[in-house]
Amino acid sequence: MTRYFIISLALLPSARAADPPPPTIQAELLPSARSVSAGQSLDLGVRLSLPEGWHIYWANPGDTGMATEVSLIAPAGFAAGALGWPGPERFTAPGDIVSYGYEGETLLLLPVTPPANLPATGESALTVEVYWLACRAICVPGQARLSVTLPHTANNTAVNTAVNTDNTAALAPWRARLPTPFEGGITLSGTDAKPTLRLDAPGAAAFFPGPGMSAEVLTERAVAGSLEVDLRAMGRPDRLQGVLSVTTDAGPAWYTIEQPWPAALSEEVAP
Repeated sequence: MTRYFIISLALLPSARAADPPPPTIQAELLPSARSVSAGQSLDLGVRLSLPEGWHIYWANPGDTGMATEVSLIAPAGFAAGALGWPGPERFTAPGDIVSYGYEGETLLLLPVTPPANLPATGESALTVEVYWLACRAICVPGQARLSVTLPHTANNTAVNTAVNTDNTAALAPWRARLPTPFEGGITLSGTDAKPTLRLDAPGAAAFFPGPGMSAEVLTERAVAGSLEVDLRAMGRPDRLQGVLSVTTDAGPAWYTIEQPWPAALSEEVAP
């Protein structure tokens, strides 16, 4: 797989003296279960801890960057599900360059299902390969290969569903940050090239276009208990896709926005 990196102008010789040192990023693999059983799913938590001031990227990195990648290497029959991305943050660099990702610490959740014919005895080694791009004044690519070996247990034993209590506290807050389906009102108006999205979201809210929607946020504003977002789309989108973050007195929450693009919007081409 070819990967492209956008490197800051701080890499020019005249600016090298001001460059921060390359980041030391700690990567850990946290399984949600102590064992594997035929057909019973578990999660592999990939925890990444970054030095202060550095960030890595969400599924849609935004104007620049590279989405963090996690892939599974496992015995035949093991299947990985869709990667669970916690709600992202927004970063703005000089020149109004907007990107989406995480700083400090984040944990991505990879669901894994063993084969239905997994033997009740033995063990399986599960490995993930992780690729990221960490940025501050410069951008530095990194990778890690993380492994865990888990024993097999039979489906009719009490221990096959036992959680790994050592990791429960570490996984819980990141499960809580996984977006859930948005049940509020969604309205699209304008044109395909420059649509305006209105979401019934009381509180401090922000919209993050998803990786399946080639669009950027131009402006956002709160209007009578709703969030209005002016977008610029690159061509006519097939779907409205993204994540909505909402912060109220109860704290922050994240929601998935997913629906077909309405046929009623015009097909004006963006300038």
